[in-house]
Amino acid sequence: MVSPHKQGTATFRPARIKFDAQSGFKSLVDSAQTAADNRFSNAAQILQSQPSALAIPTDPEIPLPRSAGRTSADFDLQSCEIGQVYSIPLALIDPNPVGVRHFYRMDNVEAIVESMADGKQDVAVNGFVKGSRVELIDGGTRLKAARAAGYSALDVKIESPPKDLREQYKRSSQLNDLRSDHTALDIAINMRRLIENGVYASQDEMAADMLDRKGKPLLKSQVSSYMRIARIPERLLQKMSEADQTSAFTIAYEISALFVSPTYEADQERMDLVAIEIIDDVRTKQLSKTQTQALVAAKMEGPKSRQSAVSSVVRFGNQNGKIKVFPSRGQVQFSIDGLNQEQVEEVRERIEKALAGSPTT
Repeated sequence: MVSPHKQGTATFRPARIKFDAQSGFKSLVDSAQTAADNRFSNAAQILQSQPSALAIPTDPEIPLPRSAGRTSADFDLQSCEIGQVYSIPLALIDPNPVGVRHFYRMDNVEAIVESMADGKQDVAVNGFVKGSRVELIDGGTRLKAARAAGYSALDVKIESPPKDLREQYKRSSQLNDLRSDHTALDIAINMRRLIENGVYASQDEMAADMLDRKGKPLLKSQVSSYMRIARIPERLLQKMSEADQTSAFTIAYEISALFVSPTYEADQERMDLVAIEIIDDVRTKQLSKTQTQALVAAKMEGPKSRQSAVSSVVRFGNQNGKIKVFPSRGQVQFSIDGLNQEQVEEVRERIEKALAGSPTT
């Protein structure tokens, strides 16, 4: 095999080529510009003869991939079929105004964001077409995660529109019960909103219409307990929702005692600070229901006033003595130093005489 650099005994030197970088770059730019001009010219001719030739086809029965680049203006919601899943642009999606999930933890949203990092959504949310929008029944966490991750669309399973807000709330509760991801705090705040917004006229009406997680009608006492929890200011409920311990029904109910007491009405600012201290203690120390109850009672009672000892100086001869009285203990102390034996006996006799005939009970 002949070497590319040697043949026989003769040695060949490669020729030196001088490259003009500036001229080469100019030639490349001119070539690219010419190609781009040709493409735009061709596209203009196509659009002139066929205005919709380059448009993305709109078949709402085919779920849209997130990379399809369709906008809300391209999507025909009226063609969506009930029971089908579609990739709906986020700009067309509204959260459920009566969704059972009210408080969202950042760690839950972040976990969903991570699970959607590859652009895939494992489970579609549920929603229905409402005019020119899609309103969710459940899936608020996934909606927040999709927006946080910068996605343009969310997979939505289209359901029949609920007949009213009651049915929409109960359907949301039913779907969330399957995952058990809402808490007593969510239920409490939603019950309050449903009554405030006139969805239910009274707690009794609500109890008769709602079911618990086991499918049994709620007791009036249960609704009353949830409504008491709802007395806690929402900013504090948000703080409580950040930990499992303070999201529990029994713990939340004990903490709510602060906000149904006359003391709260008299000094709301101080009681709010007391509540924050209790919430922090319950979380950090993992207090039980009984411990929380005791802590709340102690905080409501406030610090016990302690009476200081009252001291007075007495003289016996040339010596000073001291009498200390402790009212809270029911105790009296007397002391004097520097006495000789005779003086000690005399002081003892005087004390005994002074106390002679005093009540023994």
